[in-house]
Amino acid sequence: MYCTDLVPPRGNAPRSYWYLGEHYEEVLEKSRQFREAGDRDTWKVWSDERGKIVRACRERATPLVEWVENREEEYRAGLRTVREDRAIEIEARLIELGWEMADIQTGEYYSDKWKPLVSKTKPLDEKDWDDMLPHLLYGLKKARQRRLKVEADKRQSARLHSIDDWLRSSPDVQVSITLRWRDLSRRPTLGSVETSIHSEGAKKRDFTVEVSSYPSRRYLLQSGQSYLEVLLDQDKPMEEFQLEFQDKRANLRERTYMGWRPNLEASLVKRLPENLVPADIATSDFYLQTRIGNTNPKILDNRLSSDLRKLLRADVRFMHPDGAVYYPKGFDDWTVGKYSPTFDPVSSAVAKILLSALQRPNASYLEMQALDGLFVCGRCSRERNYFSWGGIVEHYLYEHEQWKKACRRNARFSKAGKRITFVFTHDTHAIDHAKPLVNLVAEQDRTLFLARSSPVSICNLKLCSGIGHHYETAATYIVRHVQEVWVFSPGTQSSLVIDQVSW
Repeated sequence: MYCTDLVPPRGNAPRSYWYLGEHYEEVLEKSRQFREAGDRDTWKVWSDERGKIVRACRERATPLVEWVENREEEYRAGLRTVREDRAIEIEARLIELGWEMADIQTGEYYSDKWKPLVSKTKPLDEKDWDDMLPHLLYGLKKARQRRLKVEADKRQSARLHSIDDWLRSSPDVQVSITLRWRDLSRRPTLGSVETSIHSEGAKKRDFTVEVSSYPSRRYLLQSGQSYLEVLLDQDKPMEEFQLEFQDKRANLRERTYMGWRPNLEASLVKRLPENLVPADIATSDFYLQTRIGNTNPKILDNRLSSDLRKLLRADVRFMHPDGAVYYPKGFDDWTVGKYSPTFDPVSSAVAKILLSALQRPNASYLEMQALDGLFVCGRCSRERNYFSWGGIVEHYLYEHEQWKKACRRNARFSKAGKRITFVFTHDTHAIDHAKPLVNLVAEQDRTLFLARSSPVSICNLKLCSGIGHHYETAATYIVRHVQEVWVFSPGTQSSLVIDQVSW
């Protein structure tokens, strides 16, 4: 009869289904007979009766099953008690040998044999103890080394925070450089869209950049300064450290930090092109103001060194994993290292040419960024777009890359017998007085232009698509684009151009 609950499982495995062999054979034989006879109804009646017998048997066996389960739980509880008593005795012996409970609790993570030896379901005897002790000591030593290392790191971190907090509380921790515009209210306003760079027509805003006087906290341990390293590496109580630190603060600032930023800037300048002129810091239109402190800022004179002024030039751009940046973003390490932003000669050269076109060859990026959103490309044949200073530089870089791709595609297109070439209108080395590289737009004109703008129908020029160079613009700019960009051989019909426009 069905007797699953009366057969103990093996270990922690679930109970298996067990039957008496004679019962199994009987059911199997009956099943065969009814199947051969094709008598499904009789088979169902017999199966139902058999089920009733099995259920009745289970009900009669319930008290016995409960007794078996209780004995099993008592057995398991006994094993747990043996294991717990064994573990408690092992802990007591280890503590008696001088080991810390913190190391005992983590020792099993450093010894593969710790858990199997400690968790045996048998009382601890001397032979067991002698056999397991070397393995336990191995794990304990590793655990203690790790714990002491973590504790030492925490104490060092506390010392590091103490030094850094003191530095950040210094009034000269942050130097603010602000471009401020002079009062130009007496100057006449120009009505032209293409206005001089500092006319009243151009909207001007003050622009500030923050330069830290000290490196980032995460670099204090990488300073390479023996004076600082000795102070940080002394593993002593925090009270003793604070007393020593109090006496050494003045020397620490003077010997370790006062020259950090100037030395970093001098190292950076050596990586720039030679004969760079420092950026303008004062004209009749603006001046750069330097302040230190936040609560009660103090205005300083002559705080901008020649090296710093070179790094503030609008044509000194650096590449960072996040994109192009200007100094000092990304430069908070002790030295210029492999993870620092690197000088970008390509985009810097484009910026230099654009500055010349604006007649501001030595402008700082503060000056250019203070004119946010007022730059317009003078070479585009599509609808007008307004750029920031960084945006107009990126625009010319993008157009140059697109032109190189178009040239490669056009080379394949020309092999097919098509005699169509095009002009690189965004060539920064080409001089076209009628089409300057960049224009500065008066704020009022930009506002009017944006207010009057309405959704336009965008067209795709099939002539460009034919060589894989997709160009889309408003319908009103299509003819201008074809006239300025495409060069046709004699005999090419103008109707060909019109047919290439997809409306």
